[in-house]
Amino acid sequence: MKQLKGFQFLATILALCAALIIFDSCEPQEECLLDCQNGGTCVTDNLGNTVCECAEGFYGASCEQLDSCFNVICPTNSECDPSDGACYCFAGYEGDSCQLEIRSKYYGNYTVEDICQSGQYTYTVNILESSVDVTKFLIQGFGGFADPVLAVVCTILDSEEFEIEATAYPGISTLQSLAINGEESTYDAETGVITLTYLANFDNGESDECDMVLTPQ
Repeated sequence: MKQLKGFQFLATILALCAALIIFDSCEPQEECLLDCQNGGTCVTDNLGNTVCECAEGFYGASCEQLDSCFNVICPTNSECDPSDGACYCFAGYEGDSCQLEIRSKYYGNYTVEDICQSGQYTYTVNILESSVDVTKFLIQGFGGFADPVLAVVCTILDSEEFEIEATAYPGISTLQSLAINGEESTYDAETGVITLTYLANFDNGESDECDMVLTPQ
């Protein structure tokens, strides 16, 4: 008799669970008002917002935009632009496979000729890599100063152009390159000659503007 009552109790519990499941499934579901395109489906995210979950290869609020980078594999040091599906090198890199550091072509020793408002000066410098990041390099011996020897930081702008990072150095309140005809610097790929113009504002209030030519040794 007790066993029969136990079966009846279990049956009652199962019936209640089934009723709850049926009742819950019969509740009206919130209608999705989003127009999910290109195979996108309307879902509710973790915050309770109704959004479109896009099929692979599409993005946008309504999955209306084609992702041109879908299935595009870019080389190391590059990324795909969704607007055209092309791979572009990260800043500081160049080459068909973005395998070359732009700054590396500048490395080496140079003879420098500075034609300044204060006079004309000749000295040597060494261009070497910076440990900061791939877009930086150093011109060591800048200005021909012996004490202290200046290692001026330069920043790569593109494959043919860089600029002196505007900052202060011992005895110089501000040192910066100047754009001439829209160019911060020029690089001759055949000869390796680099040209740029810079302005030095000294701690004593004086300033000097110089046209700098670096010729590889």
